[in-house]
Amino acid sequence: MISRIPGKAFLLVALSLCIPAAWISGRFQSQALSREQLRLLQASAEQEQLQLQNRVESLQSDLRQQALSLEVAEARAASLQVRLDDSAKQSMDDKAELALYRRIEGTESEWTIRVDELTRTSAAPEALSITLVQARGRERASGAIAVTLLANQAGVDQRWILTDSELDPLVRAAVPQAPSSGEWREDELLASSLSDDVVKVAFFDLRFFQTLLVKAKNITTINPDYVEIWILPEGKRLKPHVQRFRWSEIAFDQ
Repeated sequence: MISRIPGKAFLLVALSLCIPAAWISGRFQSQALSREQLRLLQASAEQEQLQLQNRVESLQSDLRQQALSLEVAEARAASLQVRLDDSAKQSMDDKAELALYRRIEGTESEWTIRVDELTRTSAAPEALSITLVQARGRERASGAIAVTLLANQAGVDQRWILTDSELDPLVRAAVPQAPSSGEWREDELLASSLSDDVVKVAFFDLRFFQTLLVKAKNITTINPDYVEIWILPEGKRLKPHVQRFRWSEIAFDQ
């Protein structure tokens, strides 16, 4: 019965069956290939993403390490700067202390007490910081100091005596006629009546040096030309002494 089917018809039937099968098989293979390519692409992308993530983490770790190194370097630099500043300050303090002790040894021909430094204080502008030094002496010395102010106001010489009174801290005093030279010598000041009316405003008790803080209320209002410091030791071993300072040259302490 089958033998009666024409050969061409059989060929057509076979072709009609093979073509769809081949198409289906090709499509299946194509899809499988596409899936494999997609899988390979995904694997490659995941690998690249993992590498990128590792790279980012490595860079972040490097940045953290660099930041830590920078902090350590800055801390060391700050510590070194502090040490340098302390060393410089210590060197300055040592030099100042050495200079002070050299002044204590003194070049004076006689045993005396002098004003080594006179400054104003930033915290209290109406106060005087007075450092006394005993030159060429080793025994303890005590006594008092007095302060007078000199100014020329409206062409008239004025003189004030600093007192320890809160109500009347500055007392106007007479101004004696100046010597022909125009400048008072220390011995002339001490020999004149000027030394008789001064008021003791602070007391010292020292062996080498001592700093006294003297309130000078209303001194900035007067704005004197000169400040005179009178040193009045007790007993007869040391002579009274007076030093005059120009007000404009008295600096503020550091």
